[in-house]
Amino acid sequence: MFEEKVFWKEGFEGKVKGGLMFRSFDLSKFLKKIENQMGEEVVGFVFEDNNLNILINDNEKISV
Repeated sequence: MFEEKVFWKEGFEGKVKGGLMFRSFDLSKFLKKIENQMGEEVVGFVFEDNNLNILINDNEKISV
């Protein structure tokens, strides 16, 4: 799902540095639950102050 994915801030260009880590075990479990148990597709995140809005694909699902 999201293993080793990078989400860039819109409009950012330039060099970056690393070194700040946040353990997100519970968030990873929650995202897997959204996709596996609820059948939704997580397509992005919006960070506002201390809140995280998880964006879900709202396009019509195509079945073959």
